[in-house]
Amino acid sequence: MTGAARIGLYVADQHWQHTLSKGIYSYSRTLAHELAARARRPPVLIVNRANRGDMRAGGTAAEEVVLPAASATGLVRLIADQLAAPLLGMTRGLDLLHFPKGFLPAWSGPVRVSATVHDLIPLHYAERHPGYFRSSKLAYLRWSVLNTLRQARGVMTDSRFSADAILALARSAGRTPPPIEVVYPVADAALVDGEVTLPPDATRLLHLGSMLPHKRTRETIAAFRAWNAGRRGAFRLLVTGLNALPVSWGMDAGPDIELAGTVDVRGLRELLAGSRALILLSSIEGFGLPAVEAWSLGTPVCFLRTGSLPEVLAGLPGGCDGSADFGAALDELLSLPAAERQDLRARVRARFDHAAFGRTAVDLLERWAER
Repeated sequence: MTGAARIGLYVADQHWQHTLSKGIYSYSRTLAHELAARARRPPVLIVNRANRGDMRAGGTAAEEVVLPAASATGLVRLIADQLAAPLLGMTRGLDLLHFPKGFLPAWSGPVRVSATVHDLIPLHYAERHPGYFRSSKLAYLRWSVLNTLRQARGVMTDSRFSADAILALARSAGRTPPPIEVVYPVADAALVDGEVTLPPDATRLLHLGSMLPHKRTRETIAAFRAWNAGRRGAFRLLVTGLNALPVSWGMDAGPDIELAGTVDVRGLRELLAGSRALILLSSIEGFGLPAVEAWSLGTPVCFLRTGSLPEVLAGLPGGCDGSADFGAALDELLSLPAAERQDLRARVRARFDHAAFGRTAVDLLERWAER
């Protein structure tokens, strides 16, 4: 182990119950497990009391630094991100501290830092949904991305689509970016590993709902209802993430829409594995991890051909360009024979392989630690 780089992973800023991005949380957990298993020298995981059980892989020699659970929210998070993270990097003698959520502290001291910038969706809001977030928040997020590009020894990102967007932002700001490497995420092992024993519910479709406009939950419900009306209401759509539909949407849940609220990993696995299809009509995705998770369980995905999804789901059925061909895309998926679904499942699992992800990500981190 002499001479091997000492790498830290900062995940104290994440909490499953509070995060708006379950995908980034799952990505961080997978990266933590792979780093603990593959790094030449035991890494340091900077966690919080709420997520330490998720982020720590059993049977590994990773060192833990445990911050309060409040480190993932509000003012305490800001203090932890900006002060505790760089100070811990120095006091623990780290050669590199990686931030899988993407945002680096304004000052990182002598410690080398790197990050995973998953997407530039906050900048998408400034252009497509002005007013949804305060302009000051969007300005801060833009500064945060540029700060990451200024300080990082290297940046991982989830797709070629996101890499191109990051490079375009760097050019527009007159910045010379660090090395930007596309490393496709993989489905969370806790979610997709093991045999699927639940038979699909013949009439249930699934949508991972959100109030965020780019997730297009309102439009998804409307598209589903229009399609379902032609089938005499035979299907129902289960929507996670919401306990009630906003009054401003002008629609009620009704017998065809079931609202499931927040679900844990086990519950999400059961819903994904037990549904006929996942409907993912986001206007932009930096990767679209739920699509890979669904296919990894043998559940086909009806998706909008925007953002990274045509790249990630290349060669798979279920793509549509809008409401005009949504019904045809969904009908195609529902008519897939079981054997073909399983073949496609195997193809997705081979394309997004845990071992390949772990080798690539850890190799990059160790290389950046030694630059």
